Amino acid sequence: MSAERQYQDAPFSEEELIHAGFDRDKTLELLREDLNFFGGTMIPEVFTLMFPEIHQQVWKLLKEFVGQPGIFPKLALGLPRGHAKTTLIKLFITYCILFTRIKFPLIIGSNGDKAIQILADVMAMLKSRNVVALFGNWQSSITKETEALKRFYFGGREVILAALGPHGSIRGLNVGNARPDLIIMDDIQTAEDQDSAEVATKLLKWMIGTLFKAKDPRGCVYIYIGNMFAGPNCILSKLKKSKEWVSFIVGALLADGTSIWPQLHSADSLIADLQHDIDMGHPEVWFAEVQNDPESGISSNFDTSKVPEFPFSQEDLVLAHCIIIDLSGEKVGSDDASIGYFCQIEDKWIYRDLEVGKWSPLQCIETAMEVGWRHNCPHIFVESTAYQASYLFWFNHICEQRGIQGFQLNEIFPGMKAKVARVVAFLKKLLRKPGVNEQVVEPDVYLHPEVRAAVLHQATQFKPTRRDNKDDILDLGGLLDNVLSRYVNVITTDVMEQMSMFSASHQTIEDSCSV
Repeated sequence: MSAERQYQDAPFSEEELIHAGFDRDKTLELLREDLNFFGGTMIPEVFTLMFPEIHQQVWKLLKEFVGQPGIFPKLALGLPRGHAKTTLIKLFITYCILFTRIKFPLIIGSNGDKAIQILADVMAMLKSRNVVALFGNWQSSITKETEALKRFYFGGREVILAALGPHGSIRGLNVGNARPDLIIMDDIQTAEDQDSAEVATKLLKWMIGTLFKAKDPRGCVYIYIGNMFAGPNCILSKLKKSKEWVSFIVGALLADGTSIWPQLHSADSLIADLQHDIDMGHPEVWFAEVQNDPESGISSNFDTSKVPEFPFSQEDLVLAHCIIIDLSGEKVGSDDASIGYFCQIEDKWIYRDLEVGKWSPLQCIETAMEVGWRHNCPHIFVESTAYQASYLFWFNHICEQRGIQGFQLNEIFPGMKAKVARVVAFLKKLLRKPGVNEQVVEPDVYLHPEVRAAVLHQATQFKPTRRDNKDDILDLGGLLDNVLSRYVNVITTDVMEQMSMFSASHQTIEDSCSV
């Protein structure tokens, strides 16, 4: 069997790696380079899902840090709860022993038992039949083995593995003259600890006064992994602000509402978890534990519990529809473009479809056409401001160049209403409101399930007082009023006939546009 087997479909089992006749050098190369191959080889019974792109980026960063001998790099990682961050750290410690010159990894957990469990799992990987098959039976070289301390020889060097809880005595580990050259701090600050300024200060002083000073003077790598907490006592927040630390902090939902690991946590399930925490009166818990952004949960006044589920079916008649493009050229720190499809059913408007991406102008035009063909919608609208205005010229140019007919491009003018005001007005249209005699007034705009997670994610993070909101998805809804105020007759005239003719005329042309 070749080492280039398509392991993406399933990880390697121990029996398969040992008995398949792998080329050892090729296998070692794959283990060094590929996180998923490494995980599937080290823990085949646990490794049931491939790591997503975010984890692979973290893995690359971790390897870069341990590849810098003689210095003291510091990395602060913020990964969401329930996203295998401790598993990733266990694999990383194992990787360091197998493929680097690290000699003394020191593991610090939120308490001694958790640190010892990490150490035990690392040792289990090192003793696995896969490792023995590749590296030989090294276990006869073990010179000391307790729950909290392991000493053995591997790869021509003595390796010491030690585990401690916060405030533990490093001197009491009896490691001779050796000092840690890799210090791993895994969730050492709990949510309860950070509530107390006294406890948090004591932990931070132990870190910088005792733990960090125990480093190998020839070089040491510091890895802190945890979650953001609200308030001034969060250690990860302090490290993020320090120029001495490189920080990599990410939430479970990205700005476009997609999940960083959809196979493990879908966007809908994450939004459902947020809704639960809102119902319980503590959205900051979700934002801290899952999104690593507790301030959003505190400052956001948007109540997702008042956003009803989509009530219509695919068979309901569409009375009007349009596509709105936000090129995002004016946004601070954002190059994203957003394309939204809206349709009218009965007397309600539906936010039906959404595409978000970092596209070139040509890619954006092709994506807008794809959305139009997908929903048989010829009506496309873009703001007539600055760079956006030139978009209309290039859209028409591409259509003429490719012989595409049927699209109707139109300008929309934001008018005097500021973008923040547009977004706030749109958010109000999504909510149920109290009516006369305790009757409930249904919203003016409904969210289709395909866009609900993305819209609600931005809505819960939107802050009217900030200038750097990530609100492109929301502003598409805000621009809908501008479309309706000027073009309502255009997009509601003979809709069914337009859809039929538009669809038929583009059956053969659609293939000319590669998105």
